[in-house]
Formats: sequence, structure tokens, C-alpha cells
Amino acid sequence: MLANCALGQKFSASIAGHKVQFHTPVLVPVDEVTDDSNKMANYKRNLEMPKMSESFLSKTAAIYWGSVWSSNPNGETIAKVEHLFATFTAISHDVGVFSKEVHETNQSWLLHFDSFLRVVSNQKLGAAFRMVPSYHTNLRIHEANSRKQVTPPMQKIQLHRSDSKIKRHATKNDLKSALNYCSQGKVLALHYQLLLRAFDALQENDMRNVVIEAATALEVAATRRIRSEMKKSKATDKHIKLMLDGHRMLKNRIELLKKLGVVIPIKPNEIITILDLRNKVIHGGHQVNESEAIQLLTKVEYIIRDITPEFALDPT
Repeated sequence: MLANCALGQKFSASIAGHKVQFHTPVLVPVDEVTDDSNKMANYKRNLEMPKMSESFLSKTAAIYWGSVWSSNPNGETIAKVEHLFATFTAISHDVGVFSKEVHETNQSWLLHFDSFLRVVSNQKLGAAFRMVPSYHTNLRIHEANSRKQVTPPMQKIQLHRSDSKIKRHATKNDLKSALNYCSQGKVLALHYQLLLRAFDALQENDMRNVVIEAATALEVAATRRIRSEMKKSKATDKHIKLMLDGHRMLKNRIELLKKLGVVIPIKPNEIITILDLRNKVIHGGHQVNESEAIQLLTKVEYIIRDITPEFALDPT
């Protein structure tokens, strides 16, 4: 979800080494007394693409939000990226192949950005930018002093605009942070990636996978914290490996964390509940209900954010 303060903003970013100007849609407020149907019509008219730059410099690009595809009073809007204009020089291979590579890089970057944004803004189930299968990117390719425009397949991105009732949403500063992490080449820590997958599974009503992904995320986070604590004590890589080998499985790694002095921020009986449900699902084929999945996921996220608050990592 995006807070209204995050709309109409312009940020710098970097995609595959190319400098990018990233724009969020412009939303012009409507009169409070306007009836709902007219409000929505006005909303559709005013979510518009910012003005295009007149010049395109080498290795620069701009991502602009374009027309609105659909909208509803709940603040959910489907918009599309109207133009990604980029000028590249010295194209050494087929323009069509090159445009496909650029398109795939941009798509990957936007998904990466969305993952960071969800974690930075501490959102649970709602991605601010949700990719949908079709994709549209306009590229201007500069070659031999002439411009060629190629159009790979279509893209739409689903944008959620928050209202005052939504407690968690991405602010302007959240957008800046997520863009900075991506542009600096940071990667989202594996346990946070797994945590997002667990929330996605919840949204898809796949309760069994919620438990599996969440428990795996917790084990990865526990392992990372164990390594960190042991390195503080000057332990060698060999010693760390021996300790981890001797404490396989989630239960044993939680116990090892406690031995290392790490405080687990939930009650011991709640840890037992997490471990029992995980084991029943994986080894006993237990059918998880929604209440069980949500309780486990909430507790796991709380532990992960407490014991491993650093989520933006340098690539290894």
C-alpha cells in the first residue's frame, strides 16, 4: 500500500548500471462533497503520467506511470508504466535481443524493489507494486545517429493507494529507502525473502506453505544470528560449521541461540507451538487452518525482525 504522501514523487535510481528517474503517479485531491461516482471519475482523470523530458541522454532512462486501467473506492488502482525511454549507444548485437534483455532486467529490478519496499514499510500482505503477467516497455535505441523504437510485450503494474484506515503503508521515505537499497546493489536477506513468500502463501490461501516458508525463514534467520554471535567471539569458520552441524533442525538452532545469550522475544511455550505445528505439517500432513497459520506467521516475523533486524545485505 502507498500512502498519499508517496504519490507524485520523483526519485533517482539505478537499473543495471543505468541512471533512472522513477516517478510515482500524481493524484489530485477531489472535493469532499463530490459524490462517489464523480470522485472516481476525477481520480481516473488525474492519475496521469508526468511530463516527458524532451531530451534523452546516453545511458539514462525514465520510468513514468501512465493511464489508469481500473480503480475502485477502496483505493486499489491498476495503472501501467506508460514509457520507459532509454537511449543507448554502440549496440553491438541485435536490437530485438538487446531490448528483451533490458526489459527482463527492468522487470527483475521492479520486483526486487517491491520486495524491499514491503519489508521497509513493514507491510504484511499488500505489495505496493504488484506485477501482473503482461508487460509493456517503450525503448528508444540510439544507433548510427538514428533512433529506433522497439516495443517488447506489455506490462501492467498494480498500484495500491492507501486511505486513512490502513495502518501500514509505504511513505515517501520508504520509497526512497527501497530505491537506495536497490541502486546500491543491496540484496534482500534470504530469510526476509522467505518471509514474504509466506505472506504471499497466506494471500493465496495456501496455509500449509505459510507454515513451511515461515519455519524455513526462522531457521535461516537463526543460523545467520548464530554465525554473527560466534564471529563476535572470534570463532573460526571450522568451529562455526561444527557447531551448526551439531545443532541441525530448527529446534536445536533455537536452543543454540539461547546458549549464545540471544534472547528470543516470545515465551517458551510459544516457541514450542511453532515447532510442533511445523513438525505436524511437514511430517504428519496436518491440515493447517487460517488461524493457526496467521498466529505462527505473526510470531515468526516478530522473532526474525528482533534477532536479525538487518535485511539489506551486500551480495556475496
